[in-house]
Amino acid sequence: MKRYIFFSVLVITLNACITSSRITETNDTYLGIDKMKLSFYSDALSDERFGALAVRQYFKLNSSYVYEGKTNEQPNIFVNFQLTTPIRAEELDSVMFIVLDDEKIRLSSDKYTYKEFVSTSATSTTETKEKSNEKTENESRTVIVGGTDQMMNRLFKIPQNLWVPIANAEKVLYRFYLGKDGYDVKITQSNTKKLREFFALAICKRDALTPPLRDGEKKL
Repeated sequence: MKRYIFFSVLVITLNACITSSRITETNDTYLGIDKMKLSFYSDALSDERFGALAVRQYFKLNSSYVYEGKTNEQPNIFVNFQLTTPIRAEELDSVMFIVLDDEKIRLSSDKYTYKEFVSTSATSTTETKEKSNEKTENESRTVIVGGTDQMMNRLFKIPQNLWVPIANAEKVLYRFYLGKDGYDVKITQSNTKKLREFFALAICKRDALTPPLRDGEKKL
C-alpha cells in the first residue's frame, strides 16, 4: 500500500514538472492574435559572505515567456519573472542580466507588480491598501496588513536581435538582484532545450509574417 502511494505521488510530481515546462499555443484567427507561452521554475542561489562565514540563500524563480503576434504588427516576446519570498525590505531590481554561453546581456524592466499576502497558518486580520506616493504608472502595489510573504513580478521585453542568439545558446543563465544582493539562476538542460525550441518557433512565426524576399536578398 505504501509503495502504491509512493508511486502515485511520484507520477503526479513528474506530470506536474512536465506540464510546467510545456509550450502552449493559442491562435485566434477571429481576433488576429497568435500567442505562445512557456513557463518553468528554477533555483536562484546567492552566496553571501560575512567575514569568513558564507551564507547560502535559495529562492524559486518562475520564468514565463510569452510570444504575442498580432495581424499587421511586429510580434513581441515578453518574459515575466515571479519571485516569492518572506517579507523583506529589499525588492526585485529593475535590472537583470541574461547570460548566453559567455555573453552577458543587460535587460531593464519598467513594469513591476508587488503583493503581500498572509500564509494559510496566519490568523491575523487582513486589509488591502496601496502605498501612497510610491506608485508609478507601470507599478502596482498591494500590501496586506499582517502579511508574512511577498510576491514580486518584473516584466522584461526580449529584443528581436536576441531571439536567434537564445535559440542557438548552449547555456542560459540569469542574474537578478534583491536590493544589493545578487542571485545566479542556472537553467537546467531540459528547460534550456525547451527555451531554445520556444525561440526557434517564435522566429518561424515571425518570418512567416514577413513578405517573401526577392532573389539575392537575405533575412537578417
